[in-house]
Amino acid sequence: MRGRISHHRDTGKKEAEITVKVGKGVKRPETPIYIPVEDAEFLMSVMCPFRVIKDRYSVGRWFFDFFRSPLKGVIIAEVNLKSERQKFDIPKFMVDYKEVTDTLTTKELARLAYRLKQEGVTDTEDILRAVRKIS
Repeated sequence: MRGRISHHRDTGKKEAEITVKVGKGVKRPETPIYIPVEDAEFLMSVMCPFRVIKDRYSVGRWFFDFFRSPLKGVIIAEVNLKSERQKFDIPKFMVDYKEVTDTLTTKELARLAYRLKQEGVTDTEDILRAVRKIS
């Protein structure tokens, strides 16, 4: 289960959702449940010590998540496909990447972010090394 509070830069609107995902891999059913932002902020403050903060950008069918501290320097790219067999090209600007569909979850990143924050790790190379270890 994941909680998310989104702030839309273009409209200034905030919305909150709890998403239930099942399974691992490329194709995972998920069900979003929208809740009031105030309720989400409360639930996350008391129930979620592990969090990530990121900025998401889209280019075509690709989404790019740029993580903020304590995962600053980490970028996750995600492509939306109509089927598991659909072919796709890696954008030319992605020169250093690793496939993590079956090995890295947002939950693991959130736990890592918590640990890095507790340990005071801020060096980008140390952060990237820590991410590579769990992926």
